[in-house]
Amino acid sequence: MCEKILVEQMAEQVNMSPRNFARVFLRDFHIPPREFLDRVRIAAAKRDLEKDVESVDQIADARGFASSSTMRRAFLRVLGMAPSHY
Repeated sequence: MCEKILVEQMAEQVNMSPRNFARVFLRDFHIPPREFLDRVRIAAAKRDLEKDVESVDQIADARGFASSSTMRRAFLRVLGMAPSHY
């Protein structure tokens, strides 16, 4: 199971305010930190879906999404398809 990492925790790790961390992250990586986290979680979830061993709910929980509907929205936003169609 993946740890549910939050942007606020990332900012705390580098001793920055969440707002400044998000600004610097976007400047340096050209992507907001929340979107980066979503993409990392989606990549891991895609590998799990390809194995076809766990349910979408189990995968969402294991990959740090708040719920399967949160994972579904992230998939739709980033990949243009639902996890069930991947």
